[in-house]
This record gives sequence, C-alpha cells and structure tokens, in this order.
Amino acid sequence: MWVIGSVIILFASYLVYNLTGGIVYGGNLIPLSHPSDVKWWHIMIVILLYLLGITFMWSGKIETVTLNKASNIIVKKRTNMGCRHKTDSRALSMLSDIKCVKSGHDGYTVNTVSFTIRADFKGETSIVILESHSKAKIIKQVSKHLRSKIIDDRKF
Repeated sequence: MWVIGSVIILFASYLVYNLTGGIVYGGNLIPLSHPSDVKWWHIMIVILLYLLGITFMWSGKIETVTLNKASNIIVKKRTNMGCRHKTDSRALSMLSDIKCVKSGHDGYTVNTVSFTIRADFKGETSIVILESHSKAKIIKQVSKHLRSKIIDDRKF
C-alpha cells in the first residue's frame, strides 16, 4: 500500500509540474499558451490524487505477532506509516486454541473465500494471526515458521 500511495503522489506531483508550466524548473511538458489554460477541474484532480495517495499510504500497516514462552505472553503489534504502534498483548497461559477458519462463498462466478488463523483465549476476544485469500499462502507461511521452529529447537 505504501508503494502504491507513493506512486500516486509522484504522479500528482508530475501533474502539478505540468500545470504550473514548469516555472520552477524551467521547462514545460504540456504546451500551455498561458497560465489561464489551467482550469479549476485540473487543480481538483491533482488535489484528489494527493488525497488518494495519502489515504493509500495511511491505510498500509505492518502486523507482527510474537509468541514468547519465556515471558508467557502473546503480542500483536500494528505499525502504521508514522511508526505509531498499537499493541495487543495477552497471557499465553490463557490461550485455549489456535485454529484456521475458512469463510466466504466459492461459487461459479464469485469466489469470496478467505482463510484466517486465529488464536482464541479463555474469557477474552480472539487475535487474528494471519489472514489471506490464498490457502497455499497460509500453508506456506505456517510451514515456514514451523520448519524454522523445529530447526531452532534442534540447536539447543
């Protein structure tokens, strides 16, 4: 999402450069006869593109789930573009189940199936660990982490 937002903002900046006639940089890529050729809707499109780019960048988040047996906690941390963290931590001893949930509809014309790995706790809300529309991606991610865990356990 951050990359898409950055590309949209760069495109909006390119349009601003062309609409100003390249006055700042000394060039003009769109031949405008004089500044009055710029209409109000040109400026509105640029503003909307900037807002769209900022929205894409702001909505992109990185989620990290950590299960720490030494301190007996499970932590889910979400980081946004401004490096703000939202942390949700639970006691690992309260963990009751970790399961994969399939939801959605798989029809002839519509496929809305999604797979979610969820950690359920006693008396608390569950935490979503991983979510995807691809079953292969879920299996690959889980097996990769299990393989690395098995290798780490053999070292000790």
